[in-house]
Amino acid sequence: MSAPWKRIFFIVVVAAFAASIVAGVNEEATAKPARSQVGKLVIMGFGPGDEIANTRAAEAERVLKADVDNPRGGFNDQRFLAALAARDVPDLVYLDRFKVGTYAAKGAFVPLSSCIKREKINLKQYRKAALSEVTYKGKLYAIPEFTNQRTIIINNRVVRAAGVKLADVKTSNWKKLAQINRKMLKRSGDKTTRIGFDPKLPEFFPLWAKANGHDILSKNGLKAQLDHPKAIAALQFAYSLIQAHGGWGPFKSFRDTHDFFGAKNGIAENQVGALPIENFYYAVLARVSPNVDITARAFMKRNGAPITWISG
Repeated sequence: MSAPWKRIFFIVVVAAFAASIVAGVNEEATAKPARSQVGKLVIMGFGPGDEIANTRAAEAERVLKADVDNPRGGFNDQRFLAALAARDVPDLVYLDRFKVGTYAAKGAFVPLSSCIKREKINLKQYRKAALSEVTYKGKLYAIPEFTNQRTIIINNRVVRAAGVKLADVKTSNWKKLAQINRKMLKRSGDKTTRIGFDPKLPEFFPLWAKANGHDILSKNGLKAQLDHPKAIAALQFAYSLIQAHGGWGPFKSFRDTHDFFGAKNGIAENQVGALPIENFYYAVLARVSPNVDITARAFMKRNGAPITWISG
């Protein structure tokens, strides 16, 4: 392995660049690292501006006694594919785990097997689900950094105003959830003025399918199972929650007006009754609207068992 690769693996262990991935064309490829040279580490997807990114870049420079070239902005698929086509790849990329399998299948990433063994990285410290997301055909192509679970945030003010029992706001009873959705939502003419239960489609469709007892991917992650009756039923039900608002148009138009990361977000302004959401959003609410009245609840399968969907 060339010196740039060795420097990258050292960062994984020492500087905790845990979600980063070695980028190349494949084991035998001759693509040169982009602008990479002695004394420089080129990173894509972890640009300056973010507090954590700044800290890690500084730590990498301190440990390696080298410059870190990390352009501003997150991982960009088109930019990365263009770099691959030009055989001018970065040393390291930082991206969502769900993309790893796609790029591994294209031969864009180098397996980390030798790195993990040489640097004695203890994989037991990572959750099995997170490792599975970065494994393709039995080989690990990335190191997970964090997990981002999904739970349901319930707006207690909307629940009370709609005359709904808090205990009934759960995903295990679809018939009752449909009724609660209709009670909490508001419409004015052909416009939606309050969302009842936002099913977060299309993003959270895998979670709805799982709640209905089905995985939309095969166990090895290589085959889509979208046409299964349970997947279809889950999509139909989740979309029916949107249709109750007058259809996708009015629903989406109203949701797009929400100040998601601001003080006047959908919860603070009582513009939504409940929704499944990534756990980072609790920190957002605590920072910008700490006085919201909410309840956190696990997403449930139809049999009442709690489930979640993690990413990172």
